[in-house]
Amino acid sequence: MREVLRGYADYLFDIALSRGTLTQMQQDLAEFARALVEFDQLRVALADSDLPLSARTGIVEELLSEGATRESVRLSVFVAKVERPAEISSAVEALAVLAEEWQERREEPLFFRTASRERILGFIRALFEDVGTVERLDEVEDEIFRFARIVESTSELRLVLSNRDLPVQVRQGIVCELLEGRATAETVKLICYLLGNSHPRQVVATLDWLVERVAAERGRRVARVRSAVELEDDQRTRLADALSRLVNAPVEMEVVVDPSLIGGFTAVAGDLVVDTTVRHRLNQLRDEIRSSLATRES
Repeated sequence: MREVLRGYADYLFDIALSRGTLTQMQQDLAEFARALVEFDQLRVALADSDLPLSARTGIVEELLSEGATRESVRLSVFVAKVERPAEISSAVEALAVLAEEWQERREEPLFFRTASRERILGFIRALFEDVGTVERLDEVEDEIFRFARIVESTSELRLVLSNRDLPVQVRQGIVCELLEGRATAETVKLICYLLGNSHPRQVVATLDWLVERVAAERGRRVARVRSAVELEDDQRTRLADALSRLVNAPVEMEVVVDPSLIGGFTAVAGDLVVDTTVRHRLNQLRDEIRSSLATRES
């Protein structure tokens, strides 16, 4: 089973648990898995790589349309979208087992970054399907960014959240307490899921990646800007437009004021790095002087 599917399932299992329908969801998945074993025509049809995706998901929706919970249908359709056609049957069977064990199952966080982030991405996709407006997504993205900066700048909090010897539930509880009344429920869910499914030592980097993924899910790119002074609105607009042209995509800027830069700004958007700071120029000048002196001495 792909990790993106596991993350998507975790979100829906949690929703079903809160609604008291997790047992029904497990039964729906088990029945779907049995149908794929017992009915050759159904299994062969879904495993046909030449079948258009819309037809494959349509078959799944039609099969589960009567009696199955909404979460069961959503998860089964997602299986049909992301799993290889030949793996759909085994993935549904694995999900049925996972649903049965889910309440008691407490796995260690995934320490392999690629697997961890794929799982978190699945959770993001499921959560975003339930977020009603673009404005709400803007709010979530901004809250995650601000929380990442708080963790980055507060050594005590960073040490606690990156302490792998501290149980995940304790670290999640600290986040819930800190963000209670200060952030949306979606933001708290995402950050807590991130803590439970990533390496503690990478908490700041993973939070920054999460901001990028939130933007990417909306077809945008994040540019991290550090400026020596607060940018005026027109400066922000001009800089965002310029960066958008450079990366060939709409850009959302996350700006941090850093007086140590002396003047100018740095901007990082993916592989693009722009550095116009006085500090950078001074460092360049220092290196040139050292190089010149070394050449003379030789």
